[in-house]
Amino acid sequence: MPTEADRWRNGIVGSYNPTARRHALQTLRAGGNAFDAFVVATFVECVSAPGTTSLAGSLAALVFDANEETVHHLDADFNDPRDAAGAWSPGAPCGRAALVPGIVAGLDALLQRYGSITLTEAVGPAIEVAERGLVINDAYAAIVESRRHVLEPSAYARSTLLHNDGPVQPGVELRQPEVARFLAQLAAHGTSYVYGGAWGDAMVAAVRAQGGLITSEDLTKYRANWIPPRTLHYREYDLHTFGGRTFGGLSNFVALRALEPADLQARPHATASADTLEVMVRVSQEVAAEEWLFNFRRLDDAQWVRSKLAADYARELWHRAQRAHPRPRGPAGHHSYHLIVVDKLGNAVAGTHTIASDPWGDGLFVEGVPLTNAGTATEFATAPGERRLSGLCAHLGLQRGQVSPAAGTFHASLLEAGLQFVVNAIAHRLSPAEATGRPRFGMMAWTDDESETDPTRPWLDPAYDPAIVTTLHGRGLEFVQTGEIDTGHGVVLARQPDGSWRGAVAALVGHDGGAEGY
Repeated sequence: MPTEADRWRNGIVGSYNPTARRHALQTLRAGGNAFDAFVVATFVECVSAPGTTSLAGSLAALVFDANEETVHHLDADFNDPRDAAGAWSPGAPCGRAALVPGIVAGLDALLQRYGSITLTEAVGPAIEVAERGLVINDAYAAIVESRRHVLEPSAYARSTLLHNDGPVQPGVELRQPEVARFLAQLAAHGTSYVYGGAWGDAMVAAVRAQGGLITSEDLTKYRANWIPPRTLHYREYDLHTFGGRTFGGLSNFVALRALEPADLQARPHATASADTLEVMVRVSQEVAAEEWLFNFRRLDDAQWVRSKLAADYARELWHRAQRAHPRPRGPAGHHSYHLIVVDKLGNAVAGTHTIASDPWGDGLFVEGVPLTNAGTATEFATAPGERRLSGLCAHLGLQRGQVSPAAGTFHASLLEAGLQFVVNAIAHRLSPAEATGRPRFGMMAWTDDESETDPTRPWLDPAYDPAIVTTLHGRGLEFVQTGEIDTGHGVVLARQPDGSWRGAVAALVGHDGGAEGY
């Protein structure tokens, strides 16, 4: 595995999947660019993930074109069904929870605009992984066991993931010939295979058989969009994050503006100071209570959003954050992956792909591809047939026309992780390994889930100094440090003064995450 001392000059890949990293690096070494490598790696991750992402999932990516020195947001998130009666509600059949997928359209759009390889070449490694198989590890097997009740009704899942009436075991080689055939058909017919072709027809039939109201028109009218990112000048960097109806990175921008009076650069790090941790947590809680961030009509209003990044509003938020304002905390997340690729020319892609639901959704598979049941997250719904609200979070920092740092996060506390990664990398000037390795807090799940004991207490990594925890308890700020702690995960890459790159990922049990280059 790479070490903290490793630096690479010709390209770097940060990913939680070693197979994806290997194929992405092979693509770069063969002369492909960062965009090619990102697409190759994403296809591989979708095939090898334990139900936590999907080829019928969604994608959001920040794309830096080194030649033009411009950043774009590739928006390939889910659409809601066009039928106004098609939304899910408690008690509705599971087909109502399925959404219109975007990832295939998004990956193709990236290749069409910036790629130097064909779609056929891009899916080749993923087909190889699906055909030859991948060795199941303990984490994959444990996720299958935890979702056994969802998988058992599916004939595909029973034959593939549930062997001999029990879950697939560690060490078993999992082959997915149905997924390989799907990818081969995608290569042969292009994205029309999904958006109006045979797979699309099969998806519509599967969803409608389970009470859903998705139609062929939902698929044929889906488009991946190139939209402007949101930008913020922070310290000496121009930060870019997702635009449109994506509130994840934007919430970080709001928090960074509100934290300016705290002068984090002059303070000790939060892991060494109760005062620093307190201001970051309280500001994060206050930002999480901002209802406009979760209102897609507000996010559609560029002038409104700009007003919330103005100095006057930041001061108001800072003053409000000085008092306790707890926000309900929801269940830990179990989906998504984030991937960042930079090539020798300085092109960069930071993107998240996700099933946006518990692993394998409701167990609906079409040619081995699991459908999401993210429609159950009704707080993300928008208008019928339109792009869903999204909480995905990634950042590209630009300085003198070059990217650094690049960061992206996932899991339930992805917003808090995104904020802490940016503060660590820029305000505290920590290396990628330190930026991702320092203990973190987390809380965000945009749900009023009351099933947990005292859900208003944020999560806090148990590695935190107990003296800091005791001090903040005396100030009325209490944390959860036992059980399933979700403080977010993700990737940070940074260019070094000599032009080389270093990178790291936040440790995630069961995943051989890391950053590698050449």
